[in-house]
Amino acid sequence: MGTRNTLRVYLNGELKVSQYGQWDGYFAGQGNDLCRFLDSDWNIRKLVRGLSHVHFMTKEQSDRIDQSLERIPDDDDTIRQIFVNRTWNRDLGVSILYLIAFGCTTYMRTDECPSGMYGLLLNKYDGKEEGNYDLYLNVNNDIVTGYVKAEFHGYVKMFAINELPSLETLTQWDKESAKYEETL
Repeated sequence: MGTRNTLRVYLNGELKVSQYGQWDGYFAGQGNDLCRFLDSDWNIRKLVRGLSHVHFMTKEQSDRIDQSLERIPDDDDTIRQIFVNRTWNRDLGVSILYLIAFGCTTYMRTDECPSGMYGLLLNKYDGKEEGNYDLYLNVNNDIVTGYVKAEFHGYVKMFAINELPSLETLTQWDKESAKYEETL
């Protein structure tokens, strides 16, 4: 279902990922996908290592890529899709974490860039995504801790990465968020 959402990942307080998603932004959709990814210590450790290969672009880098993509003939979308699908595709959602964890250098173009960087969060409509998922990871002496702040239609839930909710719980949160939205 087309339910806009944003996934942000912070490592030791620094924003490393900001990914727009077009689909399944509710708790039992992208929230469940995020929990299933985090259910593996191995995934988390690989993600932490992979985050060192995530970079925000400068305006000049972003402009060069846009110029290069514009030179691709309209009838040959293959190269454009290979490049864009790796990082900026609205269909990726939480799947971007797998790309990062398993070795794809990732370049983020987002309006939430650190100072001095540039970008555009592709396909962002009005900044009011229905679902927002913020993953906060901290590494201290090779021990990874963290939590998730999940929000759907303003209904917020938080949980530690070592206490992930079940699909049943996430589905219940969706029902609660619908009731909460009715009160607004």
